[in-house]
Amino acid sequence: MKSVIKNAVWLMLTLSGAACAAEDIEWQHWELAAFEAARAQDKVILLSVGMEGCAACARMESLTYTNPGVIDLVNRHFIAIEVDAEARPDIGERYSDWAWPATIFMAPDATQVLAIRGNRLPRNFIPILEDLVARHAAGTLEPDPRSPYAAPPEPAETELSRIRDDLRTQIDRSLNRQYGGWGRNGIGGEQSGSRLRHLYLRAHLYNDAELHDLA
Repeated sequence: MKSVIKNAVWLMLTLSGAACAAEDIEWQHWELAAFEAARAQDKVILLSVGMEGCAACARMESLTYTNPGVIDLVNRHFIAIEVDAEARPDIGERYSDWAWPATIFMAPDATQVLAIRGNRLPRNFIPILEDLVARHAAGTLEPDPRSPYAAPPEPAETELSRIRDDLRTQIDRSLNRQYGGWGRNGIGGEQSGSRLRHLYLRAHLYNDAELHDLA
């Protein structure tokens, strides 16, 4: 009898653990299907843009996006899209002025209604989600005037973008046009390839033919 009870308890714990493990935000890729789903289901879009190695992104991922209250709200009321800014530099550049992680909310028709810079703990993030759900239900969501969709091709100049441009200028002072890349030896066969990846990334982001030729 004891063994039967023990096995029953073990089974319950196993099933409970499996259910908890399966409970996660249903992230989608940045693709047409996700935006079509938002329109068809009349749901607000939650876009999370970050990158590997970003400490604030890791905190948001481990503390906020694992919170049961956040998971429930997002899965019931939002279409969640996750983007790696390094894998999709075109999207990363679009939202670079919000730093990482950038959390962007859009109406079902993909009109941006809110943008948040940096990570938020569950106690701060849940009220934001609830407010967006309430405003959407009431039909009072309004376009965000800072939306990059309405901006010119060149991102608006902000304090962050000025710092970024200054750093880019400093880096380019060490650009080695003889060997390609940055530094005294440029890109060598024994190097890790990080300079080469950065060269290709910069060439793509800023449509720089010279950097592309060097790569």
